[in-house]
Parts: sequence; structure tokens; C-alpha cells
Amino acid sequence: MSKAYDRVEWGFVGQMMRKLGFSGCWVDRVMRCVNPVSYSFVVNREICGFLRPTRGLRLEDPLSPYLFLICDEGLSSLISSSHDANIITGFKSGRLGPTITHLFFTDDSMLFSKADIANCMAIRDVLDRYGKASGQSMNFGKSALCVSSSMDNTETMRLSVILGIQVVDCHDRYLGLPCFIELIRASFIEEEADAILSLPLTATSALDSIVWHFDITGEYTVRSGYRVGCNVLDSPTTSGLNGVVSWWKRLWRIDTLLKVKLFVWRACNNWIPTMVCLKDLSMEDMAVLLVVMWHNWFRRNRIVHGMPNIDMCDVVVWSEAFVSDYRKANEVARQTGSQIPKNVVWQPPCIGIYKLNTYATIDTDGKIVGFGAVIRDSKGMVIATSSQRIEATYPPHVVVAIIMYRGLLLATDIGVFSVEAESDAATIVKWVVDGDHQNSDVGLILADIRSLMHNFNFCLIGFVPRKANYVAHYLTKMAFCLSDDCF
Repeated sequence: MSKAYDRVEWGFVGQMMRKLGFSGCWVDRVMRCVNPVSYSFVVNREICGFLRPTRGLRLEDPLSPYLFLICDEGLSSLISSSHDANIITGFKSGRLGPTITHLFFTDDSMLFSKADIANCMAIRDVLDRYGKASGQSMNFGKSALCVSSSMDNTETMRLSVILGIQVVDCHDRYLGLPCFIELIRASFIEEEADAILSLPLTATSALDSIVWHFDITGEYTVRSGYRVGCNVLDSPTTSGLNGVVSWWKRLWRIDTLLKVKLFVWRACNNWIPTMVCLKDLSMEDMAVLLVVMWHNWFRRNRIVHGMPNIDMCDVVVWSEAFVSDYRKANEVARQTGSQIPKNVVWQPPCIGIYKLNTYATIDTDGKIVGFGAVIRDSKGMVIATSSQRIEATYPPHVVVAIIMYRGLLLATDIGVFSVEAESDAATIVKWVVDGDHQNSDVGLILADIRSLMHNFNFCLIGFVPRKANYVAHYLTKMAFCLSDDCF
């Protein structure tokens, strides 16, 4: 607005206060503080003339800011009324989120609407009506129009002419600070900004609930509780400390029985009266030694509990044979068990069904997320693709869930309602299908996916190996090379 305080009509202020429910006595008292001013003029050193104004609020008056807020409420009401009458279409912050039509700040105002002629004419009409009633005048020189990059230039210029304001690429700064993500990073320390940006936005609303954020599922487990306890106590025997991380990894990679490795883990934590230094042994010797130690402990327990003793002439020979037999049996199981074929290729869907493949990844710095999605028909013909990148610090499993949701949205946008959705993230696929982990940090995204699936005539979520998801993987890599989203 141009000279906002100077143009306020006193009559409009009084009528707005009455409309808002203030008593007539109170309104009269307030207006007596506003309108007793009068002016005379000094001409040739003589005071002459008399003028009583009917508009204007004094900037130094502590009452003026509150009265101006009451005037702004008139503009807000006009915009809201037009929105309620479906004349102005606002901006939705989510499918189930609130619709935003305007934001008022101290010295600036932002209006949001659909970028078409009807909405722009409605906004211009609202501003004109507000100006006639309040005395306010729009400052067209300091106003700007911002539209989506996908908007046609000719249509954009038409809207600019209707509103009488210039077009800008984007509002990248406000109050001297960068907007959106850069504004968050400028306003908070790095750890806080990363935590804010790592919160995924969902299309559904949900009540707050208590979750165990130390586990990916949001549920408390004894295992996660133990890890937290070790960190709190800063125990030197914790297997997660940097000094012994590599040794513990070697232990868990040894090709022997899990109960044998657990026995050694208990021994090294002084939970049984045995402590042996195993660091310098080879992987082969260590495997045999672990079995020997476990077998001795197993024999001892049988004796203590009165069970028949095992006659062992040569425990080392027995242990070597035990390890050898275990490995041979394991090798047979690997050869005969279900394995993913090496030459896996993408398989087309049935006739009338479309296949959606999605993939997501995070850059090496962990602050840029890339998305890729492709929809193909039963003949393998590409129907739609999407490559996107955003600045965010989401965990990997959250990123995978988000692209799965965005892929389904892409299908609905192009009118595809019979789809097989494939992802190479087996965990997320299982969680979507099973309906579990509602308390995890990805729980609301999973709920969005399941809710969106109800809009399809046919929708199936399944796992696919990485080799059969190559196109989506390539689109994700391409997203990091683009300056804008590509659809």
C-alpha cells in the first residue's frame, strides 16, 4: 500500500471497530483520540484558515499500529469472503492442509491464487473495493507478480496487465533474508536447520503420539534400549566405540555359528569368567578357536546341570571338523536356496496395467535428494517420467517412501489408475504392504501412500531388484545434473 498510514479514512476505522463488535462507547472514545486534530496555515507571518482532516494516522502515536491492524482486517475479510464464494482459489499447503489466500506482514502483503484471468480480476476487484472504502491505495511500483516456471509467457503477461504490476522470476528474498530453505538456514544453527529440514511433510493430518526415536520403527526394543544405555554410561566395553569398531566387525563377519560369536561377545564383555585376546589371529584360526571356546563352555554347563558329559578326545580336531561341516552345509544351502537371478531385467505388466518404477538417492554431502520415476505400459512404452531434486536432509528410508508417494501422484496426474508400483527398497515395500511402523519417522508417509492407493482401480506395491530398476535409477542420477525439475 502507498502511504498506508496517511490514507486511512477515520470513518472506515470507526465502522470496522463496530463491525468487529466493539461497543459504541469504546469506539467513540478511540475516535476522539484520532480526529480532534486541526490545521491552520501561516501566510505572511499571519495565521489564517482552518482545516479539519478526515483521514490519516500519526505514526508516532502508540495507538496507530493497532488501528491499522483493524483496517487490514477489512482487506482480509474481503479476500476470505471471495475465497468462500469460490471466486478466488487459494494455495493449498497439502491435499488435506489449509488453503492460504494471503499473508500480511508489517510492511508487506502476499496474496496467493490460481494463475488465471478470473482469479486476477477477482483480486483486482477486491483491492479496488478495499481502496474505495478505506482510502488505501495500492503501490503498483513496489508490487510484483510471481508465477510457476511452467506458466506460458503470453498468459503471464496477460495477468501482469490485468493486475498492473511487473513480473519477477521468484521472490527469493524477504526482509533482507533468503526465503524458504535458505531462510531456515539463516535463522537457525546448522544442527537445528538440518533437523527442521529433515521433517517430511505429509498430505494427511495425525494426532501427536509418543514414539521411541532411537529406533527406526519408532517402537521400543530391548536392543535399542541397551544401545542407548551404553551411550549414556559411556561404557568402554561398548562394541560401538571407535577404538574397537573394526575388530567387532571382523568378529561378526566370521563364517561360523551365531551362538558361537555371541559367546565370544559375552566373554569380551566380562559376562562370563573368560577374556582372551583374539586380535592377532587369522580369520581361519579364529573361527576354530571360537568353536573350541564355545564347546568348552557348553561342556561345562552340561556338567553343572547334571547332564551326561560329552567324551572329547581331541576338542581341536572336533572343532575343525565342526567348522568345516558347517561351511559345507552353508554352501549347499546357498547353491540350492532361492537366489536373485544375475540377469534380471524389467518385466512389462499385463495388458491394461501400467508399471511405475521409482528410485531415490542422496548426494555425498547428505543435503540434496534426487528422485526418479518412470511409468510404462504393457509394451514397454514410456508414458511419463519425472526427475526431481530438492534440498533436504531426510533419512534414506524416508526418501524412498517420499518418491514412492510422488510416483503414485504422477500416475494420478496423467490419468493412470491401474498400476503396479515397484521399488528396490524391500523394507519400505514390506512396511507399505504390512501396514506396520505407524510410529516411525516415515509412518505418516506410509499412511499417505496407503490412502492414495485407494484412489486407484488397481494398485499393487512390490519389490524389484536394482538391475530391473535401471531406468528409474538413471533418472535419479540425471536429476543432479538439472537446474530445474523435469517431468
